[in-house]
Amino acid sequence: RSRRQRQMCIRDRTSEYSDCEDTTFKLRARLAACYAYIKAEKNPLPRAHALQIRADIYLSIGNPHLAWADMLSIFEDAPDYIERIKNYRIVRTNKSYRSNANRKYWYSKYVVRKNNLFSNKLKNIHLLKGAYWFKKQKYYNAISELTETILLNPTNFMAFSVRGTCFLNVERYKSAVKDFEEVIKLNPQNAIAYNGLALSLYKLGKYVEAQKNIEIALRQDPNLHGAAETSELIARELRH
Repeated sequence: RSRRQRQMCIRDRTSEYSDCEDTTFKLRARLAACYAYIKAEKNPLPRAHALQIRADIYLSIGNPHLAWADMLSIFEDAPDYIERIKNYRIVRTNKSYRSNANRKYWYSKYVVRKNNLFSNKLKNIHLLKGAYWFKKQKYYNAISELTETILLNPTNFMAFSVRGTCFLNVERYKSAVKDFEEVIKLNPQNAIAYNGLALSLYKLGKYVEAQKNIEIALRQDPNLHGAAETSELIARELRH
């Protein structure tokens, strides 16, 4: 490539990143810009930023599994990214305004805070931190961050699902059952949750209930990773 071509390529990537970050754009347009930028960019840190934005967009349009995959990819691209976000947390702040009748009202808003600086970016910061600790197999740390996510958004079934998996890994099976049952309430077509629930019930010795749930998981997704092994474990206990 000539120098001019390289400069044009850099300018194109900068434009793609700006489009990716611009909240005035439609979500699908921002998503396309993120795809293009992530594919072209070689520097790990800018790629990590773009992956984080794309994960937020996926959450906004109702694709939490793709969002989670992007969050895990962030720390593959830039393992030190956690150092850049570890001091951020979401806090609740009270803001006031006056109506035309000059009466005072209060409302609350969740914002991302680093020391005394506030920002609307990184609104899924606790989920992102949860992904980091989950990837590092630090399950108690992940549970803490995912609990914060759930407190802020009780309908985030992805946070319940991953926290349930963490509870399974630390042998807190009753807590895992509660989380997977909550996922099923929020998203009844989630085969992963049925598999997790079946495995949790198996660990608690409730083999008949476990069998019912693993059958639903396999009916929804016959190729689900780990489901065949779970089914075999349960069937073996039921034969005894």
